[in-house]
Amino acid sequence: MGRRTLVVTAIAVIATTVGASSADATTRLTKTQYNAMLKRASARIGKVETAAETGLGSNATRARLRTLILAWANTETQLGRSFRSIQPPATAASGNALLARGEITFGAELAHAANNLPHKRTAIGAYLQRTLGNAKGAAMIDRALKKLKAAGYGGSG
Repeated sequence: MGRRTLVVTAIAVIATTVGASSADATTRLTKTQYNAMLKRASARIGKVETAAETGLGSNATRARLRTLILAWANTETQLGRSFRSIQPPATAASGNALLARGEITFGAELAHAANNLPHKRTAIGAYLQRTLGNAKGAAMIDRALKKLKAAGYGGSG
C-alpha cells in the first residue's frame, strides 16, 4: 500500500514494548534496556500489522478486517502510552517523546479508519490507502525513528 506500508514497516523495525508501562518511570533506562524494549515491541507490532495486511489480502469479511485493524490500533496506542511512561536514556528523550505522540496519534487514526470501513469489501483497500496513506501519526513515527536511529538506538543488537 505504498507509503503507509513503508512507514508501518519502519514502525516494526523500531518500536517499544507494551510491558514498558510496568517499568519504574523514575529510573532512567540504559541504552541496552531501551534497545531491548524496542526489539520486543518490534515483534509485537509486526504480528498485528502482518495479521491486518494478511486480512486485507484475503477474502476476510469487513467485520474481520475491522477487528484486525482495531487490534493494530490498540497495540499502537498501548505502545505510545508505554513510551510516554518510561524515562529513556537522555540521548533518546526527544525521539522517544515524538515516538510516543506518533504512536498514540497513529493508533487513533487506525481506529477511526477501522470504525468507518466502507460496506463494500472491494472498496476497503482504496479507502485505507486514502485514509492512512498520509497519516499524521505514521509521519511522526517515521521522524521519531530517524531521530532515534541517528542517536544510536534501534540497531539490530
